Amino acid sequence: MKPSSIFKLTALVILISFSKTSLAQITTTGMAIQGIARDASNNAITNTAIGIKFTVHYTNSSNANVDLSPVTVSLTTDAFGVFSYVLDMSAIETSLFYDFQMKLKIEQTSPSTTLISDENLNFVPYAVSASNGVPTGTIIAYVGSEAPRGWAKCEGQVLPTSAVTLRALLNSANAPDLRGMFLRGAGLNGNVTYASNVGPDLKTFQADGIKSHALTVTDNGHIHGITDPGHRHNSYWSGDDDSFASAFDMGESRDALNASESSTTGISINSATTGISVNYAGLGETRPVNYGVTYIIKL
Repeated sequence: MKPSSIFKLTALVILISFSKTSLAQITTTGMAIQGIARDASNNAITNTAIGIKFTVHYTNSSNANVDLSPVTVSLTTDAFGVFSYVLDMSAIETSLFYDFQMKLKIEQTSPSTTLISDENLNFVPYAVSASNGVPTGTIIAYVGSEAPRGWAKCEGQVLPTSAVTLRALLNSANAPDLRGMFLRGAGLNGNVTYASNVGPDLKTFQADGIKSHALTVTDNGHIHGITDPGHRHNSYWSGDDDSFASAFDMGESRDALNASESSTTGISINSATTGISVNYAGLGETRPVNYGVTYIIKL
């Protein structure tokens, strides 16, 4: 009896082609898949149309399987039973390949249905690092206004739900808002020369400040102008002429005060603020010279 036709995939060759641009941005151009269809007797099935379903999938952090854009196609084997197909990967976020163990499931859909293979997508050693270059959570400065594929701007926006690893790393569903901010190393510096350098806690913001310092009156480096709008202190006399003359010994012919007499001068000076102000020019912040960039974070 002739054995039933059961397709087997042998000599599977999977090639993932990447195009590298700046910032190690990776654009998937396709996954080239080649195999040989064989029947139950291990004979190559030649010049025959077969139905094949390709599914890239992974297990997320909740231990749930996630299928990514399954593709079902009809392929025709050649005279040696070989078939080839380039699976379009453009709909799959490249970052998923670095955050999860991706798998490729290949199923026969016609003339009968059966599972051919379901294997991990493994990489040549160092290929992931060479193509990607940075781990999830890396923050860099970028001169574009929009984040490249696989990255997100640091503007406080909600991160995509697929960015599971980054959300867990940040302990937040939102990207940090770094507009108008400088980055600084977290924690206390261990070098005694910089023992007073205390950065913010990891993933927290630190308020601005100015180191305590003393100012001298004379500074040839800069000048603060002094403005006096004009002021005066009024005085008035509440006594009589004799007591005024005696009190100030003006040398005029006035009746001297008796020795037994006691008196205040009667002179009062009104108190008032001077109205003097020290002029200064400044901004709402203290900052070094700087250049505007967009901070982006790796998904």
